[in-house]
Amino acid sequence: MSKIALTPNGSGSGVFTIASPNSNTNRTITLPDESITLGAGSPSIDDNGNATALTIDSDENLLVGQSSSTAVGAGNTTTGFSIRNDGGLYVSRSSGKTATFNRNTSDGEIAEFRKDGAAVGNIGVVSDDRMYFATADGLGLQFDKDNNRIIPCDATGGYNSNVELGDEGLAFTNLFLTGGIQFDSRSSKLEDYEEGTFTPAVENGWGVLNPTYNTRSGYYTKVGNKVYIVFHIILSGGSLNGNKLQLNGFPFSVANTGVAESTLNGFFYTASSQQATPMFVMASNGTTGSFVRRTTTNRTNFTGNDAGNGFNLSFSGTYLTDQ
Repeated sequence: MSKIALTPNGSGSGVFTIASPNSNTNRTITLPDESITLGAGSPSIDDNGNATALTIDSDENLLVGQSSSTAVGAGNTTTGFSIRNDGGLYVSRSSGKTATFNRNTSDGEIAEFRKDGAAVGNIGVVSDDRMYFATADGLGLQFDKDNNRIIPCDATGGYNSNVELGDEGLAFTNLFLTGGIQFDSRSSKLEDYEEGTFTPAVENGWGVLNPTYNTRSGYYTKVGNKVYIVFHIILSGGSLNGNKLQLNGFPFSVANTGVAESTLNGFFYTASSQQATPMFVMASNGTTGSFVRRTTTNRTNFTGNDAGNGFNLSFSGTYLTDQ
């Protein structure tokens, strides 16, 4: 049988006390099979608190700063810190951050995440202050405030150009931009995409006096500086005349590209067969246009009289704008 010896320190006058528990239950202290020393200058537990600082409850959960065995923050607002006997870690705090992770000296991982013992991802830092979130196999995002950008990265936060956003059947809902889209290293960007409607009209007196409408509809799609339009007009009244037929109300002005005019094609359902396919010509810097028709050697104005009774047209085409 092992013996217990209490040996006094020859230079000390303090009293060593062992007190009985304040209960009717027997308590046991089991010492390891080695020499240990508790006290100043050695590993120790030193409790200078004025209340319970640490509790190990009956389920072997380690509790700090809490009086109950509740898993703090799990469906409740209890504050404290606990390590559960199943390996779970719970931290909850009122009106303050709950955890701080710091890495000194070098860039790299700050926190690593694992599944079944294998690394699956990490949170880290590159270039001193650029935070990144990445998977262990090399897909992530780096947040670069110095250059106001978010870039795809690899497992260590470095640039990764082999990344897609979404997939077939796995698309995002909407994309909101205030700048442009740049597809490669060229300086030009796609800065606008727009769809809408407009209301084309016959300029009063230009081919038709006092026109009234049965139908007038227009639709456009603007991609960058290119505008595609389609429009349809049917008149219900007005007096046709011999002036060139002119329309207005188009959604964007024609860019001054150095080309004299932009040309659209279509069909007049009510014109004679020889005049049913005039061209619609839009001059630079304006939102109006007029019709012309081919002659044997040149072209001439297409007039209201050429449109024929009933006045029914459909045209479409593309022009450039600087708006």
